[in-house]
Amino acid sequence: SLKPREMESAARSAGVSEPILAKYRRLSASHTNALESFPILVAALVCGNFAGLRGRVMNTYALGYAVLRIGYNYAYARQETRVVAGMRTVCFWVGTCEPVPLGISELCAD
Repeated sequence: SLKPREMESAARSAGVSEPILAKYRRLSASHTNALESFPILVAALVCGNFAGLRGRVMNTYALGYAVLRIGYNYAYARQETRVVAGMRTVCFWVGTCEPVPLGISELCAD
């Protein structure tokens, strides 16, 4: 597409149904959120390196974050009930706060 920002209006003109457009909007918002939260992942990994956390801890965090982001995106795409919205929220906050207990447990172990 020469104008990707106008994709939704083009799809609407082509007769794409409202449920599909709503899913498109959710996936677009999910993508934007991933771009906004990526610096948190990078900052956590950089801080962990500076703090001297072992590679196992850093890898556990990175893998956990990736798995939770997949769950978050899946729930965001399928969000049609409050239960699924709750799952999306849990995935977001656990993924965002995951480095805190991992880092504390690692630093206290030494």
